[in-house]
Amino acid sequence: MSGTRTHVSKQAVLDAAARNPHDVRAGQVWRDNDPRSNRMVKVFYLDGPYACVYEVDQRGNLMPGEQRRMDRRKPRRIRLDRFRPTSNGYALHSK
Repeated sequence: MSGTRTHVSKQAVLDAAARNPHDVRAGQVWRDNDPRSNRMVKVFYLDGPYACVYEVDQRGNLMPGEQRRMDRRKPRRIRLDRFRPTSNGYALHSK
């Protein structure tokens, strides 16, 4: 039947992300591919199926306000399978 969608559980998505399909590593800087954004994030550590990141500039320095977030230990968490070069993903900027 055309047009039907199969259900994928949230756990299956997290399991796939946990395998780190795009070899994301701490210290890398990734650029958001969303054309509305010019955001770059630096991976500080991996936490299961997530990369814990803080927003940085092109040189890898924390953006204003991110130091406060870091002091509170509240990184942004991005699923590892989103680090792919598509319009709704991320592209590797520097290793």
